[in-house]
Amino acid sequence: MCQPIDVILVPKGEEFKAVQRGVERALATFSDSQAIKIVALPVGPGPVGRFMQTWMASMSVNCDDHRPTVILMGLCGGLQSSLPVGQAVLYEHCLDGTRSQISAEIPCSTQLFSTLSNILGDRVTIVTGVTCDRVISRAAQKQQLAQTHAADVVDMEGVVALTCLRDQGYEVGMVRVVSDNARGDVPDLNHAFDAQGNLRPSKLAGQFLKQPLGALRLIRGSLKALAVLEVMAFQLQSANVRSSLGA
Repeated sequence: MCQPIDVILVPKGEEFKAVQRGVERALATFSDSQAIKIVALPVGPGPVGRFMQTWMASMSVNCDDHRPTVILMGLCGGLQSSLPVGQAVLYEHCLDGTRSQISAEIPCSTQLFSTLSNILGDRVTIVTGVTCDRVISRAAQKQQLAQTHAADVVDMEGVVALTCLRDQGYEVGMVRVVSDNARGDVPDLNHAFDAQGNLRPSKLAGQFLKQPLGALRLIRGSLKALAVLEVMAFQLQSANVRSSLGA
């Protein structure tokens, strides 16, 4: 039987909405089923770290005898040419790319990794991810990051949330979808988020106007990846229902 999933952490905005749609679509098939709790994260290591401390403090009040099984979901950038846009990936390890020195690999939960592998099957590629404190927008930057850290994908939340949760004894897994690949440049979005990890639409629009071709590439890739992310959420919620029914 698959290990039940209690919580999905996912960046706020369109990623959160895609996961929510997938969970709700699965629940529509079954009456009186328990929904996976979906929690919206800010964007960026700093905001995520502050959020996690507050969130885990509130959770500990209700979790003295059971710490939730947590899945991190969202989009990511591909660092290897073998990972196309729309490819779902399952993290085995994550590295901290926010520091000058190379970090050790931080493993996701072995048991939860096995559960996710069974649920998602050959839809996912197993990867090592690296978390950065900036948006990696240039193909040359991606290639350098891949070489430096021997990583397959890049995100802006993973290692911080993973470390915080593991340190408190949570079971943690990570599933993401590639929204931009290693070959193409996308707009520089480093000024499109405020200090709290919230998207600033006017700044985003300004960067899109500066790089219309890159913006089009990013929009198309994001829409494709969000559709896959929704499917992943649907599969996870459906598996939870089957597990609760003893199927």
